Amino acid sequence: MLALQALVALATALSVAATPGLTLKVEGASSVTDVDNFKVSAILTNTGDETLKILNDPSGPLSNLPTDSFSIVNSQGSSARFAGAKAKYVPAVAAEVGDYTTLGAGPVCNGRPRLSTRHASAGGSPRSGLPPPLPRERPTYPAPAARQTILVEAAAAAQAYAAEAKSFLDANTATTTRYSTWFGAFTTARYNTVLSHFTAINSNVFSSFTYDCSCTRSGTYAYVYPAEIYLCPVFWNVNVTGTDSRGGTLIHESSHFDANAGGTDDIVYGPDGR
Repeated sequence: MLALQALVALATALSVAATPGLTLKVEGASSVTDVDNFKVSAILTNTGDETLKILNDPSGPLSNLPTDSFSIVNSQGSSARFAGAKAKYVPAVAAEVGDYTTLGAGPVCNGRPRLSTRHASAGGSPRSGLPPPLPRERPTYPAPAARQTILVEAAAAAQAYAAEAKSFLDANTATTTRYSTWFGAFTTARYNTVLSHFTAINSNVFSSFTYDCSCTRSGTYAYVYPAEIYLCPVFWNVNVTGTDSRGGTLIHESSHFDANAGGTDDIVYGPDGR
């Protein structure tokens, strides 16, 4: 009994004494002449005395997925245009499937380059050779027949969602509980923005998109970069409709396209952050 009490006391003392700590350092060349050669490395260091588990967030330093997280301006004040990936990601889901990196106390985990090389030149003019925002060919399905069936169902659900959202906005030109829940206080300018986005999304034919089904990022639903929708493991394991569903995921990802959508960005994840 005394030995057990001693162990409990020791465990409690260690728990209290443990000091978690994490630092992030971003490194890059002081000057470059070609934006294609501009690489940024993120160095994540566990400065505490306990092991940490860090989610492999697609927009974080532990992911090698090219993102548009950086704003680059040259000496003339021109901004480069980035075509990085935008992902649908739910931290709680990622944690549940174990999509995290374990970082022991002390060691340094070097993040891979986080800067997309598919962007504009340093002068800020659009770079040639980028694929069109929304391909119109019949989709290719590099996946088993069962997944093709799932995707056809998801595309139909997304089509129905887009049509219903557009219909609702057409019929409700003043504030409603549904509108304010997702878009905040009603203003004519904000309403017109929302309406224009859903009008554009509704003009698409989801079954005509090009989908890539080869993604293996275990904690991610999907991402776009820069014209195709890449479907990841979580996508295949959720419902066709409902919150964080397959149909909803296709709506979410399509909203990121500049053409025939809204060119949206991800500000927060999940309805609690709206």
